[in-house]
Amino acid sequence: MKLVKQNSESYYKQVKRHLVQRINSGEYSVDSLIPSERELCELFSVSRTTIRKAADELVNEGRLIRIPGRGTYVTRQGNEHDNCLKTGNILFARCIHSESNDSSTISDDIFYPKVLHGVEQAATGYEYNCMYKTVNETRLEMNPLEQISPSVDGIVCGEIHTERFLQMLISTDLPIVLVSPSVMTTRVDIVAIDNTGGAISAVNHLMATGRRAIAYLGGPSRSIPALLRKRGYSEALESAGLTPNPRHVHSSGWRFEDGYNMARDLMQQKDRPDAIFASSDLIAIGALTAIRELGLDVPDDVAIIGFDDIDMAREVKPPLTTVRVDKHALGNVAFELLRQTMSGRRDYALHTTLPTKLVKRQTG
Repeated sequence: MKLVKQNSESYYKQVKRHLVQRINSGEYSVDSLIPSERELCELFSVSRTTIRKAADELVNEGRLIRIPGRGTYVTRQGNEHDNCLKTGNILFARCIHSESNDSSTISDDIFYPKVLHGVEQAATGYEYNCMYKTVNETRLEMNPLEQISPSVDGIVCGEIHTERFLQMLISTDLPIVLVSPSVMTTRVDIVAIDNTGGAISAVNHLMATGRRAIAYLGGPSRSIPALLRKRGYSEALESAGLTPNPRHVHSSGWRFEDGYNMARDLMQQKDRPDAIFASSDLIAIGALTAIRELGLDVPDDVAIIGFDDIDMAREVKPPLTTVRVDKHALGNVAFELLRQTMSGRRDYALHTTLPTKLVKRQTG
């Protein structure tokens, strides 16, 4: 099909119009995978940029949804003539594990809002509303979901820490998806990131730049994401014939001050490291601050790589090299898994792992 520029309608607008027509006619049916960008380029004889711009608008309007590693699908909202619209509520429960009521000290304040946005965008395409609740797992005297569960159709739960709250979730008998949990189960869906692979890529990059005395600054020892990142750190060193130095391996919390304190202790050792892999960006930024206060240069004296790629990673000086986590995609996939269970299309649990990407900036 050759598009003709007419009546000042741009090519991407024409592509968008044709896609909407095919969706409304049922040629691209609800829940179906639309052709790939390459196939659409050939179909309309336009560039990939034009196709992507048209698809981006349809995604933003809720007509299409992108699932990383799978493709782009038509939502129920996408077909204006579909009579099977579903209106309901999704609960996004964000868990913290702190004796303090001040959740602002928890690193997922930076992480989970973007996951929630991914859930909201995907849910909107299927006419679901999102509700939000923070649950402090150290202060559970009764099930905090008892009063909420009758009004929701499914639950997406950010990093859960305790078996007790997991059982409370399961007792609701609702479809559930856990995002990056610190408690594992085969009874509900889980979407997580490739923590081990991301850590391996970070440490391999440090070794490729000539670093050999590489330290690890980690999150809580009970956290499965932290444990998997520590495993990746160890596996990368051992694959290169190096043995992790026990004095260079520290675990504490996810916060800036945890990284700051661990780095100050680490860098005052006689056999201080020439590189640090930190299991979160906040830890890495805390370490960066401490190291510069000690009069050392980053990356000349000590290279640093973080994990997550939060907004602050681009803003610190020097900008932080880190492992990028697609938090928005985590939310998209979490809702897609939840929707499959809510619609009765699947009666078994799935565990899905999303890839990470090393982002090279100036600290390592």
